[in-house]
Amino acid sequence: MTNNIRNINNIFYIFVLAHLIFWTLVPSLTNQNLPLDTIEALAWGSNLEWGFNKHPPMSAFFPEVFFQIFGSQDWAYYFLSQIFVIISFYYVFKFSKEFFNNDLLGLISVLLIEAIYFYNSLFTTTNTKGHLIQVNTKGTVSRQKLGLDSKHDITSSSKTLVTRSDNKLSIKSNSVDLEYGSYTPPYLFYLRDKIYVSITDLQAQKIWMFDSQAKLFPSVPVFGTSAIDLANADADAALEFVTKGDSNSLIMYQLY
Repeated sequence: MTNNIRNINNIFYIFVLAHLIFWTLVPSLTNQNLPLDTIEALAWGSNLEWGFNKHPPMSAFFPEVFFQIFGSQDWAYYFLSQIFVIISFYYVFKFSKEFFNNDLLGLISVLLIEAIYFYNSLFTTTNTKGHLIQVNTKGTVSRQKLGLDSKHDITSSSKTLVTRSDNKLSIKSNSVDLEYGSYTPPYLFYLRDKIYVSITDLQAQKIWMFDSQAKLFPSVPVFGTSAIDLANADADAALEFVTKGDSNSLIMYQLY
């Protein structure tokens, strides 16, 4: 029994180490620029306050500390984010072991959150066959055929499932046919009791924005070469979103 527990602990530590290395190296080598949330945190860090309109102060404090140590080395900020991820893994592992009184289920709890969404109070993911796979809190697994291709994208909130398969974007039970192109994964924002779904065609350099009924917002598509970050940047009635423009420029749009 002791050896079994030791083996499970070893597997957990090997897993988190592999996760830390993999998810630091891969974005460092493949991404041309930092995520917009990270750039935003670095901007806040240059003028630290006790809080910001979106996040508490530590979300800006830690990036600023790393900036003072590592400067503009992108890998450092991917490394920082993964430090917090594996800290979360550690506490999930410890809590789950206590809750289930089973070390193996503690490990499985961590592995489940590595690549899974939470939708309709169920742990949710998909496979390469385009099946929606859901697991409830009792461990019961259900499968549903969605007809997605093998290179589909998925994101969700607690009540909204968004998928992209080929050029079809589906939001809840509503679908829209996009122009053929090379798309980022869809991003889902929930602001002011309203759903916003954005997706960027990297080939055509167009940003599309839809509501929960898959209806296109006025004045889009607009020019952009990356995914967006949507927020209320200036505390007025309108929302703003930021995207990458040409070269190293950033563009802010106002959404009416």
